[in-house]
Amino acid sequence: MKGVLLRTFSTGYMYPRDVAMDRSGHLWVSLSHYHQAVYKIDTDGRLLAMFNGTGTGNWQITYSGIALDTLTDNIIVTGGRNFDLEAWRVWVYRPNGSMVHNFGPEG
Repeated sequence: MKGVLLRTFSTGYMYPRDVAMDRSGHLWVSLSHYHQAVYKIDTDGRLLAMFNGTGTGNWQITYSGIALDTLTDNIIVTGGRNFDLEAWRVWVYRPNGSMVHNFGPEG
């Protein structure tokens, strides 16, 4: 399979885990390691929005996967608590970063 590189831009010292594209052509990137967050980036690499997964209590969220619901524009993110593979969850967020709901182990 052949393709043509359209664009590239640096993420600096961030560690992208997964990428999805919305209907407007914006990239939604799940980051983990030191930057547990979801970033909305335009096609020129400019940050448009961000919300983090710092969690509360025993939770320090590490995001791993990301998908977009094209009917509602909601962002679906998978991930879990650092180093605890039995405590992985699914979160659904609105584009403004507010949580719609989540499910999985309570940890």
